[in-house]
Amino acid sequence: MEQVGAKTVAAFLNSSGGPLLIGVDDAGRVHGLDRDFATLRTPDADRFELWLGDMLATSLGKNAAAMPRIRFAEVDGATVCAVRCPRAPEPVFVAQGGGTELWVRVGNSTRAFGVDEAVTYVARHFRPDRRSDARVIADR
Repeated sequence: MEQVGAKTVAAFLNSSGGPLLIGVDDAGRVHGLDRDFATLRTPDADRFELWLGDMLATSLGKNAAAMPRIRFAEVDGATVCAVRCPRAPEPVFVAQGGGTELWVRVGNSTRAFGVDEAVTYVARHFRPDRRSDARVIADR
């Protein structure tokens, strides 16, 4: 489940942003985080947030892991976690199996892009800011 979460967060960062709800299934039913909390030394939201941040830093890198905003709420008597992801200014890759992968949100799904697709997507989606290019040239 860790890799699924990392891929989803990366996909939101690589697209237009969006929320990931942990403790809620795809049909919108609240299950809460009790089973997740039970795996922690200290079973609470604070320790879960620390674990989630560490997992994202390992999978996505520290810069990417610092972008999402993590919040908790009580819904129907259960604790759920909302991870709000902004659009990243540069591509975010998921470290997996000794390599890296580019994940993107396409509609309501999370998809891995092959090398050829990733190159085209990155070139189109992460265009450099022309103003920053002008400043670099002016500074020379």
